[in-house]
Amino acid sequence: MLKELGVLIEGLAVYSGLQVLEKTYGGGHLQKYIEFLHSSYAMPRSLASASLLQADEQFLYYKKGGLAMYALSKYVGKQKVNAALRNVLQDHETGKLPLPTSLDLYNELQQATPDSLNYLLKDLFEENTYWRLKTKQFAAEENQQGTWDVTFKVDAEKFVVDSAGTEKEVPMNDWLEIGIYEGGQPLYLKMHRIKSGEQTIKISVPRKPSSGGIDPNYLLIDVRLDDNIKKLAG
Repeated sequence: MLKELGVLIEGLAVYSGLQVLEKTYGGGHLQKYIEFLHSSYAMPRSLASASLLQADEQFLYYKKGGLAMYALSKYVGKQKVNAALRNVLQDHETGKLPLPTSLDLYNELQQATPDSLNYLLKDLFEENTYWRLKTKQFAAEENQQGTWDVTFKVDAEKFVVDSAGTEKEVPMNDWLEIGIYEGGQPLYLKMHRIKSGEQTIKISVPRKPSSGGIDPNYLLIDVRLDDNIKKLAG
């Protein structure tokens, strides 16, 4: 039973903590904690593990579970995700059997997720999915209107790892955040459709940017975080 409850107990505790952290201390502290949760994937560690629906270890319950819930709340909307959690609680009153399981949670999240994001829900919960996301070039030039034309190249890969550690690349047509910043403050932050491989993105912003990149808030489990954002040269 612990296996079925792990994501509910540990993952939702982390997700709730993230909301409290953001409300109490702001986005800066929240982002530092998100990076901490990701840090375990940057260390030498096998990527071979069960999906969240089959999770059987604390690492998955606590870190991957919390990250998955947070990512989904950013894509689907915090209100919808929290409403799904309330439905789970209402359907399984405290102390009464049967106890809710990760599958009960997943069923509610499916109801809250639009068809366009079903792939993401599957990636986060049903599959053991990872991404390799990189900003390879970042350039900006002032135009005649006084705004700045930003051009950067990104490279994207999504892959699933099986229990033996074998990677299988899967084609991407995913929504990912693209961010452009001025001294840490966003000039632009929107979702873009990103396909597998290298691609060029062009965006205009009102002021000279200092940096930009793909998935800048680390919503997805990227095996390397230090190449998502690139600073403007010069």
